[in-house]
Amino acid sequence: MEGKTNKLIFIIFLRNIINTMQVIDYTEKAIAVIGETKNFKDTLGSLKGKFNPSLRDPNNKENKIAGWIFPKTKKEEIEKVI
Repeated sequence: MEGKTNKLIFIIFLRNIINTMQVIDYTEKAIAVIGETKNFKDTLGSLKGKFNPSLRDPNNKENKIAGWIFPKTKKEEIEKVI
């Protein structure tokens, strides 16, 4: 039973991480994936994303945030993954 409990806790942990990631329209031609992306860096990299540690924060242009940039043509594919 303990193995099932640990598995459930891990699944809940992953869902919480995934729920903190967002796909946002970043520019006219690009989207950005922001939030807790560190655990998904290999997946996002394999989808040909470019990591940028200093993107403009969409809520406050003076702040910088980290995120992954993709062309808008990949938006649907990215949303399926996260």
